[in-house]
Amino acid sequence: MSIDTDIILQETQSLQRILSDQNFLQSSKKQIEDIYDRLITTLIDHNHLYYIDNTPLITDTEYDWLFDGLKKIENHYPDIIRDDSPSQTIIGQYDIQTNFEKSDHTTPILSLQNTYNSEEIIDWYESITNMLNKKISEIGNEEEKNNLIYKTQNLSFLIQPKYDGLAIVLTYNKGKLMKAVTRGDGYTGDDVTENVKTIKNLSKIVTDKNTVIVRGEIMMPKSVRKSLNIIRQDNGEEPFSNTRNAAAGSLKLLDTNEVAKRWLVCYIYDVVQWDSKILQEFSQFQWPQQWDTCTIDDIISLINTTSTKEDLLKADIDFDGLVIKIADPEIRALLWSTNHHPRRAIAYKFPAQQIATQIESIERQVWRTGILTPVANLTPTELSGVTISRVSLHNRDFITQKDIQLHDRVRLQRSGEVIPYIVGVITNRRSNTQRKIDADTIVCPA
Repeated sequence: MSIDTDIILQETQSLQRILSDQNFLQSSKKQIEDIYDRLITTLIDHNHLYYIDNTPLITDTEYDWLFDGLKKIENHYPDIIRDDSPSQTIIGQYDIQTNFEKSDHTTPILSLQNTYNSEEIIDWYESITNMLNKKISEIGNEEEKNNLIYKTQNLSFLIQPKYDGLAIVLTYNKGKLMKAVTRGDGYTGDDVTENVKTIKNLSKIVTDKNTVIVRGEIMMPKSVRKSLNIIRQDNGEEPFSNTRNAAAGSLKLLDTNEVAKRWLVCYIYDVVQWDSKILQEFSQFQWPQQWDTCTIDDIISLINTTSTKEDLLKADIDFDGLVIKIADPEIRALLWSTNHHPRRAIAYKFPAQQIATQIESIERQVWRTGILTPVANLTPTELSGVTISRVSLHNRDFITQKDIQLHDRVRLQRSGEVIPYIVGVITNRRSNTQRKIDADTIVCPA
């Protein structure tokens, strides 16, 4: 599956402008159907870039905005819902790498629903308690009903750091590691067993002789990435842009000996099959900082505490948020899952890191498709461990919408922690040196 990143970025920006209009649903049904089809195509492309190519172009926030727009259309016009909509299922949306054998997951490996503030977490809490109350009301056994009512009124949560790595599913049989499969599309992934066996911190043996399936995350420590980048630059190779892509790319190497040189690590955080007590055997492969028996008030307090993110950012591996799970297995089973995500857990994503820098000059760049794109040369600055000196201005609409001028100071973040992106202009830092940008007068370099 070949995706033209220039085109998908332009389509993403076009859809973002459409969805930013609060009255977009008042368009004709034909126009809405066209927007709906474009959203499905764009979301599927972004899913492929994220899960298969491991080269995301947009942040999770930007993806969720598109996804929410899709759901608004489906709620407004349920008769046009397509079977291949990302809101209905994720099966069949992604190609699997051909370098490794495909392997089906015994249980679908679904992605978590994301939240970005305390209000969204409270909305999730209220939705699951409403669903639990409805399901419990239909139970005939009074003793069972009363027990579940008590549990619902006293919900307890486990909170873990959210690893920013590559999801992996490990199968142990008769006490030995037999298979390691990437998440893929949630139903089928790549069998990367031999490469995973090179990971030093992961036990290849467990005491339980039953078939045990656990889920974890493969990471490259920040210190390892830094050391490898020095070697790669000395050899004239492209440095790794971030640890997630470095881990994903390393795991897909065909030469297992080369994988061993990447010093990957693996952390186990969930049980797919067998007793949850098996996690105790993987305690040395879990990040020590986690919080259990939390109430909803504890959760809100935790995410609003600055030190929560700051402490995790000091670690040698990357975290991009927190995972909030219902602790009681009976309640977890009662909630079950949608086709897209489990209801029993949710992710809270840390706000993207931003930094200020200045536009020094502007030029045009010729893309592969022949499109001329304005590019800003910046005062070099470090963001998320990478020095940024250039950023795309995309097109005239982007420049006009954000009112970007030459010599402006701008706020910068990296979409998907990869591609630099101008969030906005710091207008109160303007002086007489700023000049309006006329995109049509910028000279073509070719």
